[in-house]
Amino acid sequence: FKSWLWKRRLGQAYYKLGLYRDAEKQLRSSLKDQPMLMTYFDLAKVYLKLDIPNTALDLLHQAGTTFPREPRILLSIARVYDMLGDTESSTSAYKKVLSLDSSSLEAQSNLALNAFYSDNPEVALRHYRRLLQSGHASPELWSNLGLACFHSSQWDMSLSCFSRALQTCSPSTEGDIWYNIGLVGVGIGDLSLAYQSFKISETLDPSHAESCTNLGVLDLRKSATASARRHFEDAKRRAPHLWEPAYNLALLMYKEGDLETASENVREALMAHPTHADA
Repeated sequence: FKSWLWKRRLGQAYYKLGLYRDAEKQLRSSLKDQPMLMTYFDLAKVYLKLDIPNTALDLLHQAGTTFPREPRILLSIARVYDMLGDTESSTSAYKKVLSLDSSSLEAQSNLALNAFYSDNPEVALRHYRRLLQSGHASPELWSNLGLACFHSSQWDMSLSCFSRALQTCSPSTEGDIWYNIGLVGVGIGDLSLAYQSFKISETLDPSHAESCTNLGVLDLRKSATASARRHFEDAKRRAPHLWEPAYNLALLMYKEGDLETASENVREALMAHPTHADA
C-alpha cells in the first residue's frame, strides 16, 4: 500500500510492541512517500530506543532541512544532546529555539540550568526572571531564583525569593526549599539559621540525607561528635548512594582513633565516588 498515514500508524504500533526494526522500516517508508514532521519525531524515538542517538541526531538535522525554522526540531535536538551530556551543543540548540520561539519555557529553563551549573549565576538569574515575567511562577522557580540571587551576591533578594517559595509550595517540596535556605545560611555565615533550616528540612522530609549530612558537619563545628556521628550514620542509611556521609564519618572516626571503622567508611565513599581524590 502507498498510504504514508497507514505506514506511520503501523510503525507506531510496532514501536508500542517493541519491534523497533520493523517500526523503523515502516516509518522510513512513510517518510519516503510523504515527509511529515511527526513521522521524523516517531523515527527519532525509535533510534533512541535502539540506543543509536547519533543516528537520531542525523535524522533530526535532516528534518530541520526539510522543515526550516521549526523550533520543535531544534528542541528535540537539544534534548538528545542533553541525554549525551554535551552541554555546549545543547545550550547552542536551546538558544536557537529561543531565536525562533521566545516563549519556549523548556528552552528558558534549560538555559538557566546550564548557566547556573556553568558558574554563570547572573545569566541564570536573567533567564529565571524572564520565566517569572511570563507568568509561570512556581515554588521550584522561586527556589531556583533564590539560589541564583544568592550566588550572584544578592543575598537580601535571595531570602525574599525563598519566602515566596515557602508561601506557595506543597509538602513534598517544602523540605528541599528549607535545605536551600540552609545552604544560604552557611554561605552568609549565619550557622544558627543554617542549623535550624536543615533541622526543619529533615523534619519535613525524613529521607533528606543531604540535610542530615550538613547537620553532622555543623555538629562537628560545635564539637558535638556524638550527634555528628549519629547524623552521618542516619544519612548513610537513608541514601547509600551518597559519598559525603561515609567520607565525613571516616574523617570523624580517624580523628577519634577508630581506624577500622574509618577504613570501612572510606571504602564505601570510594564505591560511591571512585574519583574522589581526598578519599
